[in-house]
Amino acid sequence: MFLFSRLMSRAPQVLATLIVFSLSSGVLGGVLLYMDTIGPQVLDDFTEDVSIDLKVEIQPIFGFQNETSLEDIIATIANQTHILDTESVAYLQSFEWYQDDPRYYENTYLGVESSFFETFPNALEDTQGNSPFDNTSCWVEKETMDDFGLAIGDNYTARTVQWDQHGNRIENNVNFTIVGTFTSELFMRSYYWQQPEFTSLRMVTTQVGIRNRMAPVFMDSTVRDAVWAAIDHSLILSSDPAETIDELENIRRRIEQRLLPYAVVPYGGYELRDAVNKYVNWVFVIRAIGVAFCIPTIFMGMFLVYYNSNLLADEQRRDVGTLKTRGASGRQAFSWIMGSGLFTAIVGSVGAIGTGIAGAVMSSTVRTFMNFDLTQLGEFTFFFTTQSIIFVFVFSFVMGLLVSIPAAAKALTITATEAHSIVQRENLLDRETIGNPFFDIVGFAISAYLLGPMLMMLGYGFSLVAIASMMLLVVPLLAIALFTFTRGAARIGPWFKSRVLDRIKRPRLAAASRVLSRATNVFKKSEIIGTMFIALVFTAGVFSSVSASTGYAHMEHLFLFETGADISVELNPAFDNMTRAFVDNLSAIEGVTSACAVLEASGVVMYTTQDTMGAVSQVRREINVIGVQPELYEETGFWLPYFAYENTPQMGLQAMQLANSNVLSSFKPFSHYAGQYPNRVPVYGDTYRLEIARDPNEKFYLDCNIVDTLSSMEGGGVRYLPGYSNLPSFVLVNLNYVQMALDTDSVSRYFVRIEDGANYTRIIQDIHEAAPNNVVGIDSAHEQRDQTLDAKAGQSVFGVYTLNVVFALVYLTAGMAVVSVIRVRKLRREFSIMRALGSDTSSIMLVVGIDMLAGICIASVIGSLFGIFLASLVSQIPLVFIGSSTTSLWTRLPVVPSIPTGILAGIIGTAFVFSLFAVLTVTWRCLQANIAEEIQYAE
Repeated sequence: MFLFSRLMSRAPQVLATLIVFSLSSGVLGGVLLYMDTIGPQVLDDFTEDVSIDLKVEIQPIFGFQNETSLEDIIATIANQTHILDTESVAYLQSFEWYQDDPRYYENTYLGVESSFFETFPNALEDTQGNSPFDNTSCWVEKETMDDFGLAIGDNYTARTVQWDQHGNRIENNVNFTIVGTFTSELFMRSYYWQQPEFTSLRMVTTQVGIRNRMAPVFMDSTVRDAVWAAIDHSLILSSDPAETIDELENIRRRIEQRLLPYAVVPYGGYELRDAVNKYVNWVFVIRAIGVAFCIPTIFMGMFLVYYNSNLLADEQRRDVGTLKTRGASGRQAFSWIMGSGLFTAIVGSVGAIGTGIAGAVMSSTVRTFMNFDLTQLGEFTFFFTTQSIIFVFVFSFVMGLLVSIPAAAKALTITATEAHSIVQRENLLDRETIGNPFFDIVGFAISAYLLGPMLMMLGYGFSLVAIASMMLLVVPLLAIALFTFTRGAARIGPWFKSRVLDRIKRPRLAAASRVLSRATNVFKKSEIIGTMFIALVFTAGVFSSVSASTGYAHMEHLFLFETGADISVELNPAFDNMTRAFVDNLSAIEGVTSACAVLEASGVVMYTTQDTMGAVSQVRREINVIGVQPELYEETGFWLPYFAYENTPQMGLQAMQLANSNVLSSFKPFSHYAGQYPNRVPVYGDTYRLEIARDPNEKFYLDCNIVDTLSSMEGGGVRYLPGYSNLPSFVLVNLNYVQMALDTDSVSRYFVRIEDGANYTRIIQDIHEAAPNNVVGIDSAHEQRDQTLDAKAGQSVFGVYTLNVVFALVYLTAGMAVVSVIRVRKLRREFSIMRALGSDTSSIMLVVGIDMLAGICIASVIGSLFGIFLASLVSQIPLVFIGSSTTSLWTRLPVVPSIPTGILAGIIGTAFVFSLFAVLTVTWRCLQANIAEEIQYAE
């Protein structure tokens, strides 16, 4: 009864407490519930590109028995639950390890039936306009056609090389008429670490064509049979992903139990299960990342609850004193405190769920950092898992319970004399002490030392499983580093504020400044916590804005580097009528600022080198020759200052305009060592001779002067040629000379630069219309960027960043209001005496404002430093910025921090305004109380 009556008598305070509890877990709830909401759409993104759901390989032992037929195997697979359809395929693989291009080490030829394309519509893409193939015709993979200069109607020659018993080379061929092209992600391969995958599938024809025409010729290869199955995707979208993985595994187990040893699901042959597995790991990683990045804001929520408990502490002590003086036992007082805490925790935790839902809805409207698009709400079906709801409720409940336990324990042991003393006074004034900074220094040093390599390692090709396991350690280490750094650095806050207040000498402000300076020194612990609280706002704001801006800029740089410019136009090598004159046509398109032509060729460079023993030798090495128009390439291409080793790429291209012999290379040839052992240093030459062959009997030689290298080191290192990110070596030569040497006017591709904000989709259409038969592909960096941001996986972290900043500002406003109430209550007697002696309210508020500004200044420095430190650590993690949709390697280019001055100024300015508004409003309200009533609360 006492509990109910006290709660009802303090309805405003109880309501404020419930609001505080509801806000305290808002950011955590927003992150978790937002991930629940985007989950189904991200899962659909992960699985929509699956070419073949399930592949069952027929084993060689199958051919040595007659009990089970291929039809029996197909029927067994088709009868499994969730299997929609099956297709029997045959394929043949040959290997040519002597090829220079790794893409042609392995060649795969696939035979299918006509129904295959209805069962697996995504297996082969870009097949529009193809004619049906028969036993003597085929479809050829697009890049293969381009590399060999083939066209529709030509013959595709499947070649195999064998050696007889005398070691003589025997070449056998099978010809198919080309009636179509395709692109595909079947039979993907990668022979070198951190290099993009490519398909080994060269040709698709009928099974009869594979078995009857190719098998007799490819005697060193065996035709492999397989059954490919399509699975009902409603299974993965209508159930929990973890349960889906179990059910998908059961399908595999049942098939293998019935068909072993004749058929098996090979490694990598269960694409649908692998995609769902990647999604489950992604969910864990992105939740861990979201929680890790919200640690500053989560701490702010905890501080908010702590401040609120301090605000109510004096009233709770008076209630305990009242109960004890009326004869209540310690157990009864304990029950009152815990009952009040439980009521607040339960109701507030329910409110926290509502706040989390509001945060999830807000995050759903975010496209990029602080960029809201309300139209996106129509794309969402809000779905919240029971686990997330329970976790948010329990987190908020436990936090409220932990705050109540110390006060309840004290109520259990308080004596009647202490209780009577408490009833007679409003609050307790004891000098606060702070602990030894040693623990803060050690805690931050250890956590930062471990965090650095752990976070940086996440950006170097680790799988989602590795990232997920490592994030289990990263999250607590981040929390420790943040808490110890801010608490240790915040110790300077009371000293700084006291010095600022002591410098105020104006008579009108001197009294108030001395009172606040004394209070700052007396309540050092409270001042440190207050500085920490404000510093967390700047940590969240600076970290989120710098990380988001850095990630967005780096994402654009990656796409522009892979493309080479805003737009890259690849030409069909089968036609030679596209020349540099077409650059004028491209430049005339509305929205295009410049364009340039590029001719790709091959050559040989020759130079003299010296080994460690001083022996001189001649070196001949193949090199990719890129003919460019230096003046236009400088304006059109995507260039960053560090792409060149000595100067800038623009300076190198300007030097190329002076003479054909001036070139930009991927390396400078090693000449010799200078100095004595062991202090010898390598010396690189500036010249080599370039050989370009027009035909086997006619060659041209150019003595090249290397004006700079497009690489991270003088002798090579990481290569930076936009549009050609995977070339092992290259040399940029004036286009005029390359065309003269090859006796051609044709070019290989065009680079196009467009105006900021131009409609790239329309420009791409105009380019296609200008040369409909000559263009085989157009890549746009802006299109890749938009596709990434359209994917919910790409938007997710930007939503977390924005949620982080918004809740930080909300927490700041609420927290500063509560802190101001606590502080003014502690100084109510002093302020009342000052008012009674003639001090006006405005002078007191002015000093309070100066005190607040001093605290914000020192907190902004602390928070900004840690925010930048944290942003620099996580910049290596690709998932932080662009989700799992990008195919570019995040570390292909160095991550350069990007400081969004406009957004940072807005966040910092808003923090200052919100803080001052909350402090001055609360102070003004408290100073309106009756002076006589205030003075009576003597300590």
